[in-house]
Amino acid sequence: MRKKTYMSISLFMIFILSVFVLFVVSDNHSNTTWITLLFDTFTFLSMWCIGLKLIGKTDKKEEYFYITPVIVIAIVYMLLQLGICLFIAFVGENVSSKLVIFINLIVMFSIWIIIFALICSREHIKKVDLCQKDVHTKL
Repeated sequence: MRKKTYMSISLFMIFILSVFVLFVVSDNHSNTTWITLLFDTFTFLSMWCIGLKLIGKTDKKEEYFYITPVIVIAIVYMLLQLGICLFIAFVGENVSSKLVIFINLIVMFSIWIIIFALICSREHIKKVDLCQKDVHTKL
């Protein structure tokens, strides 16, 4: 299988696990459950699109080195959403909707800042890597 397939399957499995936790573990489906599901769905779709876009651009094996940090952060983001889903599944009734929105927004904005920084720094990493290769070749 190709790398796109592996990444898609792993993100989809984390998404299915988080939906399972939200709706099977939790007895009561309150507003917090639906808000968390909305954020979880956005997380899955956005990370899946970013992963497919980045992996689709890579033809050489050495190009995967430059996109690996973004893919790792995407998986970490999905796992953080899974943790939020676990939290909501167990104490969802006792938590206000505003707090759930606030927690999800904080996690979402902080991860997106990291992702954009990694995407922007990719060209600089390539330049540094090429300089290192040139230095070792000249010696």
